[in-house]
This record gives sequence, structure tokens and C-alpha cells, in this order.
Amino acid sequence: MGGISFFTLFFGFVFGIVFGVNLGASVFIGYFFLFLGSILFLFFLERNIFIKDKLNKSFHIQSFILIASVFVLTFSLGFLRANMVLKKSQILTERAKIITTKNFVVGRVISDPKKRFDKTEFIILPLKINNAPKILVKTNYSKTVSYGDILKINGKFYFPKRSDLFDYKKYLQKDNVFLITSYPKIMILHKNHNSFLGALFKIKHFFVRVMDKYLPAKEAALAGGITVGVKSGLTKELQEKFRDTGIIHIIVLSGYNVAIIATFLLFLFSFLPKYVANIVSVFAIALFVMFVGAEAPIARAGLMAIIGILGAISGKYYSALRALLFTGVVFVFINPYILFYDVSFQLSFIATLGMILGIPILEKTFSFLPNFAELRLIVSATIATQIAVLPLIMFYMGKISIVGVFVNLLVVPIVPFAMLGAFLLFIASFFGGWFAWIISITEYFLLEYIFMVVDIFARSPFATVEIGFFGIYFLLFYYIVIFALLLKYGDKKLRESI
Repeated sequence: MGGISFFTLFFGFVFGIVFGVNLGASVFIGYFFLFLGSILFLFFLERNIFIKDKLNKSFHIQSFILIASVFVLTFSLGFLRANMVLKKSQILTERAKIITTKNFVVGRVISDPKKRFDKTEFIILPLKINNAPKILVKTNYSKTVSYGDILKINGKFYFPKRSDLFDYKKYLQKDNVFLITSYPKIMILHKNHNSFLGALFKIKHFFVRVMDKYLPAKEAALAGGITVGVKSGLTKELQEKFRDTGIIHIIVLSGYNVAIIATFLLFLFSFLPKYVANIVSVFAIALFVMFVGAEAPIARAGLMAIIGILGAISGKYYSALRALLFTGVVFVFINPYILFYDVSFQLSFIATLGMILGIPILEKTFSFLPNFAELRLIVSATIATQIAVLPLIMFYMGKISIVGVFVNLLVVPIVPFAMLGAFLLFIASFFGGWFAWIISITEYFLLEYIFMVVDIFARSPFATVEIGFFGIYFLLFYYIVIFALLLKYGDKKLRESI
């Protein structure tokens, strides 16, 4: 299938999901578009599809009919998939209403418990209830709850509320979490000791304890945030400073972090032959994903980063773009809600897309840079990713960080080294002695440098500007402008495919 047909498949399906979810997908409408697309496609087949003279007027008419039929067909599939998801949500909502009438639930812990300031949060799946919705548990329970444990939860179960600023209800429902219980009585009925994911989570927690042992509290919290996404040790004040300076993304484990790792791997393995570097880089990212717990958002981010790094190293950006779009369609087909309510997925997709589309342009712009240790590629990948994710970050933060560009230029190049230092410290901790402490001192100065830059710029009176007008339409306008610039200045093969 040609490039145009492939991208038509992607956009048709995505638009079908968008309209289906937001308009309350009707089966009748979905089948109507399926019927219409089938008629157009049959009409296309009825014509002479083997006309090779592209100057022939009928060729262009048939091309338009093909594009229209493929778009309508995939639109209908997206619309029908949205209908299936909405029906499932209705069933889970009814089950949730039944649970709200109960005083207790027995369920299995299906997420890694996360500490958030003064409480711990985890998700349980009720047992012995068909099509049961998941429940978010917020607690200050003193005993350790682990992934896979079976618990008896006594408390009040209620639906999450939607605020004016954030649709918390939809955010939770994207993961089939329909209910919340706050500070219930908890009884551990069975401890889980034989789980692969549980073992990975235990390694992650041990990693955090190692950081706490060798680094001061503030630096240990930052090391945990940038590497494994555990930022519970960072105070609200510090997190607000990171928001004001435009680098909150480095402590929210998402596709952006994985993209940083992928970029750093380009430098780290630059001395190897490209074929070997490809294999080693992919293996390193897969290992990182497993290390931090292999939860769905990170697994998606890891897969997209692998696509991006293979495209960057091999130079086959067109193939990488197709692979990324195909992967995005698969993820959205599995869970359409991530397209709207999963910030991690959005950052992962946009960051990788920025690398694939931006590197070919920026490498020419920075042709004056030496290509030693893939320096030109690293600079291009960093800036391309920044351009791609910046408006999305501003959209969710509700403010523009005036100093964000400068802070990112000063901090982002240091982040991979700080992440590497944290992992080296973790490995060195098994041997102990002076070697671990030397690495911890180096890691301390790297992390302290980040804090110093953030603190200096956060104190600036013009660090941030509130942008209440930065809504979805402004976000779309930004990406339309970027798309238009790509059509004009982008890589020739990519431009022709788009």
C-alpha cells in the first residue's frame, strides 16, 4: 500500500475514535459509514484501477475515490471501536453502582503502591464479581502492601468527581478505575511472593532505598524521580519550582524520559558499529522498561522510543514514522481513552514523532557541528523533542515558562548523566566501600546542579506567565503550523509521504 493510503488509514481511524468517544458513538452511524466506505471502495474497484498514466484525469479521480473510501472505512472502524468501549464503560458503571452499596470488597492489588506526600495509593480489582470495575485505594495504612496481595477493604466506595480544571473521572476511567475509597480499614488476606511484576517492583523500591542511603533526602528524591518515576520525596514547593521553570517533565516518568535515554544511548554507544549499536540500544531500553516495573504507560513509551532510536540510527525515518503510526493505532485500538486522558501516552507519541520528523531538518541546520560521538544527532534529537512536547506541557500546566527554554538547555543535557550516575550508584551499592561513595559524590553534584539552576530561575519575577487562553484550539493551531512547516522544509521522502 502506498504512503498516502497508509496515512489515510491512520487518520481515518483516529478521527473515528475522536468523534465516536466525544459524540457517544452510535452503532447505526458506525455501520452507515462502513456501508458508505464499502460502496466507495467497490466503485473504485469497478473502475480501471490499473491506469498508470498519472497525468490522466481519471487517475486522479480514482486516487481521490481510493483515499475517500479508505478514510471512511477506517473512520467507521474507529467509530465502532469507540462504541464498544462506551458500552463496556456503561456495564462497569452499573457494576460500580452495586459496589457503592457494599461495606467491604475483597480484591487483588494490581498496581505498584505509590506514596504521594502523606498517603499511599494503589488499585485493586475486586474478586468474585464479573466485569468488576477497578478501585483506587487511598490510605495511610502502616503495613506494607505489595503488588498481587489479596486484601479485604472495609470502607465507603464512591465515584470520582470532575473538577472545572481536570476531568479526574475520565482520567481514572481510561484504566477502568471507576471507584475510589479513602482511608478504609485494610486486612491483608494473602501476601503475594511469586510474581514477575512484583519482583520488578521490589527491585525498584530497593533502588529508591539505595538512593536514600547514599544521597541527601532532596537529591535522593530527584534521583528517584528522573530514573524510576518515584517522586514522593520531592516537596510540593520543589515540584512547583520545576513546573515554573518548565522541566517538570524530567520527574514524570513518560515517553519524554525514555526519549532522553534513547538520545543518550546514541552518544554512549557511538563507538560501536551501527548494527551493534542498534541491538545494544534496544536491549538497554527494554531493560530499563522492565527495571521500572513494565507498567503499561512505560511499556508503550519504551516501544515508541525503540522505534525512534532505530529510525534515528538507521536514517530510515520514513519506515520509523510508519511503525510509530501503526503502533499508535494499535495502542488506541486497545484503549481509545488514552488518546484523550493519558498524558504519558501523548508525551511518548509526540516526543517520538518529534524525533522522527525533526531530526532530518535540524541535522542540516546544525551541519556546522562536528559529528564526533553523534553530537549533531544528539543536539538535533534534543531540540526536536523539545519543540514537539513544549506546547503539550504548556497546555496541561496552564502557564508558559518564560525561562523554560533556557532552563531546558541548561538542565536536559545533564539529566542523562544524572540518570546514568544513579544506575551506577545502584550497581556499586552491591559492592559498597569507597567506590559507591565516590559515585554518590559525583551524582550529588550533578543533581545539585539541577536544583541550583531551577532555584535561580524560579526566583525570577518573570519566570512564568499564566495562559488561561491556551486551550485545545491554540494547541491544535500550533501543531498545524508545525505540520505546514514540515510540508515545506521537511525531508523529501517524508514530505511526499505526508
